[in-house]
Amino acid sequence: MREIKFQAWVIQHKLSSSNMHWAGIDSYEEIIDVHDISFDNGKIDYVTDKDGDEYSLADKSLKAVRQYTGLKDKNGREIYDPWQHL
Repeated sequence: MREIKFQAWVIQHKLSSSNMHWAGIDSYEEIIDVHDISFDNGKIDYVTDKDGDEYSLADKSLKAVRQYTGLKDKNGREIYDPWQHL
């Protein structure tokens, strides 16, 4: 049976270090493993990560989502479908 997993391309507004703040960086893009997905009228409304942080279309922090194919490449890395931009 295929394992169902998703990843999301999100914009983080948390600064990982004070150096980012001093450099004038207030956000950055990151790929996260999705813990939960919420749908509204059959379309993705928001996703959450393992820490419960929420990324949504409403605040434009959610850019794209992709699903695990259930396959791995020759190096053992998981293969995901192409990004579905939202």
